[in-house]
Amino acid sequence: MKGFLDYTIRMLIQHPEDFVLSEVDGGRTTFFRVEMHRDDVGRVIGKSGHTINAIRNLMTAAGERDGRRVQIEIIGAQP
Repeated sequence: MKGFLDYTIRMLIQHPEDFVLSEVDGGRTTFFRVEMHRDDVGRVIGKSGHTINAIRNLMTAAGERDGRRVQIEIIGAQP
């Protein structure tokens, strides 16, 4: 799952050198913390949140296959 999320977000952003993806296992829930350049946050969220909602839906489906919940937190770092 982490590889898919990493690949998907890297294809959307313009500053991959500022991109950091960390995974925290919280029992039955996996938390992904996505840090990126603040200019890229809007590209990942998308218009009205459509892009991030699509990514979250795919990650939720992948997590359900393994019996896990998935949560994604996006953080825009200072340049």
